[in-house]
Amino acid sequence: MTLSDTAPPPAGDAPPAGPPVADVDPPPPPVDPAEQLAVRQEQFRSVAVEVTVWIGKTRRTLGELAQLRPGDVIELDTTLGTPVEILLNREVAIARGEVVDVGDQYGVRITEIVSDSKD
Repeated sequence: MTLSDTAPPPAGDAPPAGPPVADVDPPPPPVDPAEQLAVRQEQFRSVAVEVTVWIGKTRRTLGELAQLRPGDVIELDTTLGTPVEILLNREVAIARGEVVDVGDQYGVRITEIVSDSKD
């Protein structure tokens, strides 16, 4: 390679024009962090999550389970009136409550909101 290979083209020889450059909008002004948090919280309000209420459990052998028939009752370890946990995505306890009758379905009356804070 010679020095003339790297020199700029003579004044009359303009380099080939590239593609046209699009106008670019200026960046938006900075957002207030409190306002940004409020927007994010509002977005989270529309996210659907699974809520589960475990009313009890028991242990049975596979043989006992194989013998179950319609009408059989499986007794649970929870007594009537015992508070039940309300779980978010089957893992995180968010509240406790009591099972109530809502027409021909069950519901849970909230008695306590669970908090992770160490008061």
